[in-house]
Amino acid sequence: MKARIIILGLISLFLLCGAGCVKESCCRGNVPYGECDCPKLKKSDFNVTKKEAVLYMVASEEEAWRLQAQMQDGSYIITYNHQTDVAQIFSTVDNFVNVFRICNFPDFAKKWAAPRIGQKVYFEGVTYDYCEPVYGIPEIGYSNYILTTLIKK
Repeated sequence: MKARIIILGLISLFLLCGAGCVKESCCRGNVPYGECDCPKLKKSDFNVTKKEAVLYMVASEEEAWRLQAQMQDGSYIITYNHQTDVAQIFSTVDNFVNVFRICNFPDFAKKWAAPRIGQKVYFEGVTYDYCEPVYGIPEIGYSNYILTTLIKK
């Protein structure tokens, strides 16, 4: 009897962690593994992980930037635009804005009905350098981001 319980427990553990995982990291969080569309990814020296944020569903890039302008210093917001299928994390420190392009925003989160005031979420992931050089405003930094965890609070 004890042997059956142990075998059933092992089978359950195997199924919960994803029997068909090809990538080693697929079982670390609830977000499916994803990659950024870059010829060569390099981990960033500046990593943002284990943070709380507010998720907003936006209709335009302008709306995302307006929300960013209203942020408190040191806070994080995530915006997802259904029309362009682009998700970004914004962080503001002093007068510097960090924009993290999320490469693997999960389908389950795209279906969330975030209220107008936003949906509180918890996220984890890995930050990578942006694929191509960005020219423009020096107070804005761009990075790529691969989520491992995204949970409603």
